[in-house]
Amino acid sequence: MTRPSVLGGETKSRGLLSGRRSQGVLIAWGVGAVLFCLLLLFLQLVGLFIVTPLALLLLVFTMDTGTGSTPWRRLTDRRRMAYRRRHGFDDFIPVDWRPPGLSPQDRREWNRYRDWPDGVDGMYWLQSDPRVPAVAYHAGFGEAPYLSVAFQVDGPVAGLHGDAYVAQAQARFGELMAGWGASQKLVTGIQIITRVLPTDSAFHEVWLQDELDQAAPEDLQADYGALLDEMSMSGFVQRHYVVIRWDVDGRLTTLAGRRAPGLPGYLSLINSQIPIAHRRLVDAGYTRVRPLSGPVLAAVLRHLQHPGWPIDRASDVTVHTCWLPSHDEWSTTEVVSSAPDPLDPDLLLPQSSWLHRTAQIPVQALESRELDGLWLAPLLTGLDEPLVRTLSTHIQFVPAREAKVGARRDATSDRAEIIAQQRKGQLIDDETELALSAANRRYGDLREGAGHHGAVWSAYLTISARGTEELSECVTHIEEAADHAGIARLDWLDTRQSAAAATTWPVGRGMSAPKRSTTARALHRVGHGTSKESL
Repeated sequence: MTRPSVLGGETKSRGLLSGRRSQGVLIAWGVGAVLFCLLLLFLQLVGLFIVTPLALLLLVFTMDTGTGSTPWRRLTDRRRMAYRRRHGFDDFIPVDWRPPGLSPQDRREWNRYRDWPDGVDGMYWLQSDPRVPAVAYHAGFGEAPYLSVAFQVDGPVAGLHGDAYVAQAQARFGELMAGWGASQKLVTGIQIITRVLPTDSAFHEVWLQDELDQAAPEDLQADYGALLDEMSMSGFVQRHYVVIRWDVDGRLTTLAGRRAPGLPGYLSLINSQIPIAHRRLVDAGYTRVRPLSGPVLAAVLRHLQHPGWPIDRASDVTVHTCWLPSHDEWSTTEVVSSAPDPLDPDLLLPQSSWLHRTAQIPVQALESRELDGLWLAPLLTGLDEPLVRTLSTHIQFVPAREAKVGARRDATSDRAEIIAQQRKGQLIDDETELALSAANRRYGDLREGAGHHGAVWSAYLTISARGTEELSECVTHIEEAADHAGIARLDWLDTRQSAAAATTWPVGRGMSAPKRSTTARALHRVGHGTSKESL
């Protein structure tokens, strides 16, 4: 039997300043309460007349009716988009394309030319040569640095299998996660990507080049090209990628420094970790596991920006030349580029555009119900419509001793809430009852000797289309599929779509390290401490 889990309500703790409440709203109300008390204390009745309309205004601005948006958030979005347009950050052009005569005084035009697209700022390459694994060093603004390596894999479940096979695959994946969750492990996170794209017609194109009579009428050649396009768009395939992440913390820096000073030490350490990650992925049931080299990864990144480029065309691209110009509107990112002719790969067609829109799967919007390992299948294989999409899930590991503290606190809080409802003679809330069951299960999994560890996760979904109307239809289809998966709503990351798209690229962007309490940080430092005298 496939082991079910409950994800809804399991993202945060049940504490007073976290959990099912928004921290921003709580802070706003806390400041308002202090102001209310001070005004009443010093101004008395006058203070009451001042605070009452302010409290009502705060209530309106922070009220969420279930859509995930508030008036305050919409105001923030408008200010963000106005700022980006005013300063030229709604456009991206690779910095190498900047005209020599452009003056920095023209700030808006100057800002359009940047080193990286939004979402992958501060990404450097320690190794990006052909036929060797590409190793990226990430030093994004406001983020802790980390290193990443991407693998292309085939999934453990390919084709039709019974429940026993699926359950076994799920258990092996759980063992993979548990093996990396311990505090002494260097791997700190994993990103799993599924790309649903039109069938690659490369083999048909090669056959056509070899067999086509040069004297064939041009109309016949054009008809065959149209047939290839129709076949590609009607038949979809999946590509799977796994990105391994190593946070650059004190322990990793110490181990790297023993190999070589500076960045060469990091590269040597990660190169020693790549075979270990490869073996663990194979043990988890993945097949055809191979790390991506620089050109291969660059081809994937270029395809994700403009699907007109074949995902496997790595002969003419590097990690430094794979970025394409883009333009941001409120809800979309448009990428304009030439693409190769299906009939003649050496010939580039006139420029065409693709529109992208990215949403986060908000964990607060998940139904509190039992789910199995195939709960995201409606978004991947349950769509009949030809929809180009990418689903990306980020998982950050939490050692068992830290995760157990949160599980115990959550179980205690949920049990106390149920007892309080029973004493008042109220009907027990189904969501609280399921949350208690899930917290008890987590606490049981984290018991001594069980071998499991904790994790936090986030998921993103990018859809792509050639035009606005087609993209609008794709949004409707994907939201219906999300509803079938138990996702009440999708949080479309409007006004920041270019940065949001990078969360579904195989570079590990989209999730920061989980926040730890003071006690957890102390335990983490003790667990990661290295004695100067130790080998």
